[in-house]
Amino acid sequence: MEKTSHDSADTMRENLLKTAARQLENLLTLTRIPRKGSYAPGEVCRILGISSTTLWRKTEKFDLDPNTRRPMYPDALDSYKVGFHKRVTYAELVSYLARNRTYTRNLSE
Repeated sequence: MEKTSHDSADTMRENLLKTAARQLENLLTLTRIPRKGSYAPGEVCRILGISSTTLWRKTEKFDLDPNTRRPMYPDALDSYKVGFHKRVTYAELVSYLARNRTYTRNLSE
């Protein structure tokens, strides 16, 4: 069976996601936040080393491209609401880190 460019793209995406998942696990260890299905805003801020204002901007600008069903802005974060509070899933954090491969956390906190 011959490999196609589509297969190569899928393999590359899988590798990116695996790398991003390892990066997220390292960030969780660093911040002493356990792995779970979703995270509150304060936890996401601690994990990514960003302010609550930056998190709000990232979640507000999230939108999917209608043609590709991928995020229109790579640095945006998808979230959902529970009551009045937003949550970000573990899978979305992995996806965010994969989309932003050059992401580095400010460790000066």
